[in-house]
Amino acid sequence: MVAVACASGTEGSLKTTSTGSGGTGASTGSNTDTNTGMGIDGDMDGYADDVDCNDEDPDVNPAATEVCDGVDNDCDDLIDEPDAEGAKTWYQDKDKDGYGVKGLEEIACDQPDGYAAEHGDCNDDDEKFHPGATENDCGDPNDYNCDGKTGFTDSDLDGYAACEECDDTNDKVYPGAPELCDGLDNDCNGKKDYPGGEEDGDMDGSFACEDCDDADKDNYPGNQELCDGKDNDCNMIADAPGGENDFDMEGVLDCIDCYDNNPRN
Repeated sequence: MVAVACASGTEGSLKTTSTGSGGTGASTGSNTDTNTGMGIDGDMDGYADDVDCNDEDPDVNPAATEVCDGVDNDCDDLIDEPDAEGAKTWYQDKDKDGYGVKGLEEIACDQPDGYAAEHGDCNDDDEKFHPGATENDCGDPNDYNCDGKTGFTDSDLDGYAACEECDDTNDKVYPGAPELCDGLDNDCNGKKDYPGGEEDGDMDGSFACEDCDDADKDNYPGNQELCDGKDNDCNMIADAPGGENDFDMEGVLDCIDCYDNNPRN
């Protein structure tokens, strides 16, 4: 700072000027000499405009975290670098089938050309090979779906190749199998169609085909018999200890009635 005596005016009056990197000029008295930089800190983020690459945005300054947003947040002249917050791992996908190869990857905010978000491809030179690919030719020895097995594998040893049946993990499921009351499409006809139905309408854990009353959750095989006039355990008898009749027609079952032959008791 330099003090200069005025030639006229009030005795002792001084004019203060400021000398900095930008030369000598009148001090404005606002947002100067911030904690970093020598210019003006317009966005009040602690960085003056001579070091802040966007002094109109407080989220942009040399100390900011770079995020995937298309902006140079940390003022290093780079946008959305691989270490930016939100960057993802992408896998090289030469055959463009939507699955890449683990170990051949790139980290980036946006998907690079020739890369996929998923990995697991066992042959990245042929788009027919990838997780989830169809294997329906029992004479084809190729592992198209990259699960380590081919379509003609019979994992459950039920006599049917995986490409011939609807569930190769269960030996009770194959084309022509007897339909069971188990909630499965045992015969691979596209339906769970055991007589009586294989749904559980009352949500009591028993299929309709084995439940004596699939509209009442209090009745299912193995349930405890209650004194309620119902066949709770599905043994075809309402047989709570003491009986579940009402011989005296008084509206009280004999299993709780002290004398069921007398309507007065």
